[in-house]
Amino acid sequence: MEKQIKNGAPELFFNRTDSGEVVIAGFATKCVSSNVRCANIVWESTELGYGVGKEGDVVLVEVVSDIGSRQYLENQLGVNRRLYKGDRFVGVLANRHSGTEESGDVPPEGINIQVGTELHLLSTSGLVGISTNIPATMGQKPLQLKVLGIVAQDGLPVGFVWAARRCGQSFSTNYCGGGH
Repeated sequence: MEKQIKNGAPELFFNRTDSGEVVIAGFATKCVSSNVRCANIVWESTELGYGVGKEGDVVLVEVVSDIGSRQYLENQLGVNRRLYKGDRFVGVLANRHSGTEESGDVPPEGINIQVGTELHLLSTSGLVGISTNIPATMGQKPLQLKVLGIVAQDGLPVGFVWAARRCGQSFSTNYCGGGH
């Protein structure tokens, strides 16, 4: 049975501060994005890995610029947090196709993830990938991110496969949807 805490959120989501901050491999983060929906992650025991990142893998990224089509990130409490250059957050590698907002992809063969690999914020909910389109009505470039690493635990990238093996549950992400 989940014990309820502040704002009615289940306790198991919070081995972090009330604002959603966690520390991963010595890097303090602003928050974990709302698209990271596996509650059993023990952030303090995660590390950063490198190699081929696949759709659904969780990544630690740093904001490169204050300017971009998205400047807010929704944390796991549903609170939008303003992003500034130098902020770090936990996002999910994903494809996103939209006719009204950012679109981007993670190629089927994956993305070679090394420290500094450039990616883009594709949604307020924390989808991260390679930007392919921003409608003219948004009038800006995508928010640029540099990857600090793939979040891993016990040598496995945290994501779809990890969640199935470790949590006994599916790892859910929201791949499309208005407003996010």
